Amino acid sequence: QPCPASEANLSPQAMALDPAGDLFEASGNSVFEIPAGSNLIHLVYRGPGGEQSAIILGMCFTSAQTLILAGTGVVVRLDLSSGETTAVAGAAVPYAAGPALDSQIHANPLGLALDPDGDLFVNDSMWIYKIRPAGSESVIAGEAANPLPASRHGLRGIAADGAGDLYLGDSDGYVWQVNRDTGRSSVYAGNGNDPYVTPSILGGVAGITADGTGDVFTVSYAISEITPGDASVLTLANTFPTDSRCLARDAQNNFYLCGINQVERVDGKTGAMTAYAGTGVSGDSGDDGPATAAEI
Repeated sequence: QPCPASEANLSPQAMALDPAGDLFEASGNSVFEIPAGSNLIHLVYRGPGGEQSAIILGMCFTSAQTLILAGTGVVVRLDLSSGETTAVAGAAVPYAAGPALDSQIHANPLGLALDPDGDLFVNDSMWIYKIRPAGSESVIAGEAANPLPASRHGLRGIAADGAGDLYLGDSDGYVWQVNRDTGRSSVYAGNGNDPYVTPSILGGVAGITADGTGDVFTVSYAISEITPGDASVLTLANTFPTDSRCLARDAQNNFYLCGINQVERVDGKTGAMTAYAGTGVSGDSGDDGPATAAEI
């Protein structure tokens, strides 16, 4: 029966917006959709193994009807029109450059990003993999030649800008930039969680996204915007004490945050934060009803 989204019990781990502005969020092994302009929530996918299937930790769109999902050691493509999934990467053998389906994703994917060329990047906390549209896979960072300094600081999320360069956050309050061609990483912004030093990220980065102009957005205790060039940091909204885990931004500059059993929306103009989906209590009721009344 229909259920309001803000009355849903959610435990979201990843989010993505489709080209129409519909919000998709992953909770456990399931994906839910909240259409733009609607307060209704409905289940669009549940892992084939029921409650025992892989927890979804990352997601991104490659087209209006194609959603990429990253779970424990595997990446799959979900066709939203048919509900069918196909494997993109991951296998029971150690990593080796070549076909993505023949190699193991080393650990739990913590984020997915798509660059303007259609290349898919996977952050698994130790390595960054690049998967080309044709299916070949390679490691661009994390090996001895291109180590990821942030990996020992709790690497989180991944985002790509209009030029295809990558950005990752860590729990020590840094944002790292990774050159997609060389795999070299460097500190882009942050000061190690010291709010009195500029530029400050104000806490460990829990979610990160980027736009086509090179602006990078992070969430921790606040939503911050990092502008290219001088990497200056502007605080857009205070989100404390929300326990944010991931971040998405729509075309109107509004932000969506993963919290504990809830999704919050932050107005891009006023900074006001309101419940968008979930009741804050864990559960699985409320499918096809108002998102604010559903359990996730």
